[in-house]
Amino acid sequence: MLGLFWCCSIEAKNTKKSNNVIMSDTQVAELGILYSTRLEEIQVSLAQNKLSSAIYYTTLLKEKLVHDQIQQLDALFPSNTAGFKAEPYRNQARGIGLNGESFGVVLSKRYSNDEGHYIELLVVNDSDAISEYQLLIKRPNLIEELQDARLIKLQSYMAIEKWLPEPKIIEQNILINTNLMINIFAKGVENPEVISNFLEKIPFKEIESHLKN
Repeated sequence: MLGLFWCCSIEAKNTKKSNNVIMSDTQVAELGILYSTRLEEIQVSLAQNKLSSAIYYTTLLKEKLVHDQIQQLDALFPSNTAGFKAEPYRNQARGIGLNGESFGVVLSKRYSNDEGHYIELLVVNDSDAISEYQLLIKRPNLIEELQDARLIKLQSYMAIEKWLPEPKIIEQNILINTNLMINIFAKGVENPEVISNFLEKIPFKEIESHLKN
């Protein structure tokens, strides 16, 4: 279970913009050509009854689509906020099990400051853990039974927060919708207000729109 139960633009002269992700006309055209090429390879393989080849090209296409989606999602997050600087994006860097399962993690972000404090953020999509947190939010009495945990509201979203003054650890699990959750794990910050200021710069609505099926 994630969160509370973790172990201890390219800018060009002519651009097209969607959800604050900027791509040049050249990039859009190149992606279109690449996708068309892959689709044609799949169609040709199917027409020739070469199913192994069709599967291979389909896998390549899926990997490219997922990669592009993650890059666009990463671009929605600020590079610097509340004194913290973002490190290069890491696809599913945390939350991966021994069998390579991602547990619904589509993006992992890490921010750090000059004092060595850090904030880690996981974007979780279609994870079974989401339903468990929904149950907790619907039954606040269960949250009260969890040591150092409380139910809070961040922007327009409900979240479960756990604050440990020593050793200055904060965990937050923000429920965006039934299929989307954002997990926050921070170490070294002075108080929960630091995280609140940090989250003011996170575009939850745009993230939700970007991952909407």
